[in-house]
Amino acid sequence: MKKIRYTLVSALMAILLAVMASCSQNSAYLQSLVDEMRREFPVPNELADGVVLTNITGDDDENMLLMEFTVTDNTTKEFFRNSDYFSINARYTLSDSQFARFKEAMKEQGFGMKFVAKDENGASINTVTIGAADLDNKEPIGVVVRATAMAENAACPIAYGDGSVLERAEAQGDSTIVYYIEGGEAFDKIDFAKVEDQMKRQMVNSLAGGESNKQVRHDMGISYKYVYKHGDKVYHSITISPGDWLTF
Repeated sequence: MKKIRYTLVSALMAILLAVMASCSQNSAYLQSLVDEMRREFPVPNELADGVVLTNITGDDDENMLLMEFTVTDNTTKEFFRNSDYFSINARYTLSDSQFARFKEAMKEQGFGMKFVAKDENGASINTVTIGAADLDNKEPIGVVVRATAMAENAACPIAYGDGSVLERAEAQGDSTIVYYIEGGEAFDKIDFAKVEDQMKRQMVNSLAGGESNKQVRHDMGISYKYVYKHGDKVYHSITISPGDWLTF
């Protein structure tokens, strides 16, 4: 009887030691992944106006890699409070070519990803978690379009530095987001047809946030239509189609 008891205890100890060793290896690998990511994406890192990547850490208990952001722009805060919009942008980040090798390593080790957005005072704005099994999942294009339009419209009206105002944003079908921009009589002075290509180039390069993102934007398959108006009068509309991301 004693022999059986000792054998059972020895087996349990062996299992416990194996689990502890596995957890230790897992923790070490997670930390090495964090260190490598911090070399690739030094922090703090301004990703866009009013959005700064402030920290990259690992959570051993949840097998999660954490990316923390500070959001100071009030309009962008409203975007990030919309969980669907935040999730879509998190997946957009995971689709970036710079992130591809990290994502593969995370999938192999069963690590998930947590995106944490805070305001300038450290108060929570929102958190999105993507499990290891969902790292490759993409939202249907119609969901992306509607969630993006809803979040951006909630922040309207948005005043631009040139005096124009984004009045509203709305989804058009499953693949187009339409932005209505009020410019007053100042639009009378603009030959939109003449400067359309120049405006497209500026918008594409500004919205992409880097050359590596252009392919991702192209692959998303979304068109962005900008309607320039004064009251009921429409002066011109410019559409950035998926192909434009690789043209300009």
